[in-house]
Amino acid sequence: MKPRRSGSRRLITTLVAVALGVIALAAPASATAEPSTAQLSAAIDRVWHERATDADRALLARVPEVAKRVVDPAKTTVQFEQGAGNRPTGELGTQTAQDEYNWAYVRVNYYSTLGFTVYSYRQYVEWYYNYNVVTAWKNRYDIVDFNDGTANFGAYLQNFANPPGGTVTSSVMQRQVHHCLATYGCPGWSYPYTQINVFSNGNATYSSYV
Repeated sequence: MKPRRSGSRRLITTLVAVALGVIALAAPASATAEPSTAQLSAAIDRVWHERATDADRALLARVPEVAKRVVDPAKTTVQFEQGAGNRPTGELGTQTAQDEYNWAYVRVNYYSTLGFTVYSYRQYVEWYYNYNVVTAWKNRYDIVDFNDGTANFGAYLQNFANPPGGTVTSSVMQRQVHHCLATYGCPGWSYPYTQINVFSNGNATYSSYV
């Protein structure tokens, strides 16, 4: 009987060791399992509303194909550029030979948590001036320079220009943009606003909020 008890003990010891080995092997796999849709959606929502923690960003980074499309408002940038001024050639229409024109734009860039461009929205203007007054608008329009497909542009909230004739006039544009990711829902809206002020000396300034 004693040998049988000894054999039983050896069998039990072996089974326990095997079970512990299985648990040890299974633990790392569980720790690195892909986040659930619910976990990712919650992290996306917190990033969008600027309540994200480092843990949220680390969670999203584990699924790069999602993270690269999640807008992180904290990373938004605004660019402004203007030309050096030009003397128009050819048909001037109502403009005089003394009038010059210039261009300027404001671009709002939205980036993901991983630093990829999600979309880039720009207001562009051209105007005539003669160093006394702004004589006319030549062009004014907005452009989507880049969109990864998650930004859905809606109607204008504002789109107007003050009439020329003074030393300064302004063009204002604002869009509503709905951000949606397949499977993970629509975390929210953005409303890029840009204003370009143009002057009778060919210079321009801008203001923007996002």
